[in-house]
Amino acid sequence: MLNTENKQYLMDEFANLMDQLQDNFHLPLQPDNTVDLFRLFQEMLALKTEVKQESRQFKTALDSFKEVFTLLQHSYDVLSQESIKHRQEQQLNVQTLQREHIKPLLLELIELRDRLAQGVAYSKNHSVSWFKKLFKPLFQREHALIQSMAAGQEMMLRRLDQLLGNYEVVALPTLHQPFDPVSMRAVAIEALSQYPSGIVVEESRKGFLWQGLVLRTAEVTVNKLTEDNE
Repeated sequence: MLNTENKQYLMDEFANLMDQLQDNFHLPLQPDNTVDLFRLFQEMLALKTEVKQESRQFKTALDSFKEVFTLLQHSYDVLSQESIKHRQEQQLNVQTLQREHIKPLLLELIELRDRLAQGVAYSKNHSVSWFKKLFKPLFQREHALIQSMAAGQEMMLRRLDQLLGNYEVVALPTLHQPFDPVSMRAVAIEALSQYPSGIVVEESRKGFLWQGLVLRTAEVTVNKLTEDNE
């Protein structure tokens, strides 16, 4: 164990060492926690300025984007309108070409229908002479032949009307209708007191509409009253 003299010696040496360390290092007794308000205000002002600059840049970019978007939208609208107009023009051209090529064919079919209708009317109104009636077998054969032809013509007439209907061709109603100079042509005039003036009283040739437009005008007889007839 250490004696008293040695202990005193070590304590003195330790005290000298501590004195030397205190002379060489000056450590603060407490940390410096003071706040520099001027520097804080500077930082806040710089941050505010930076935010304003970024906001202005963002607004400028947003305005530019709006201008570009407006220009693109306008271009899209113009292209859409031009596309719609182009399609309409194409459809109109196709319809015009179809009408130019199909119209003559439809008129030919209508002429054929007229002949068939005349044949059916003739068959129904056909009368046999008294001389042929004396020969009953001959009369019966002729009558059967006429009825057979009439039935065939009526069937063809219905089929032709169906074909015209598929192309939206319909007969123009004229009888007892007011005279229409666009769709009708007056070929005769009557003076019938039971009908007012300007009314169609007879149809000589049927008129037809194609898709709502006049394909062939009708030939009609129009009633026209004078002071003597009224």
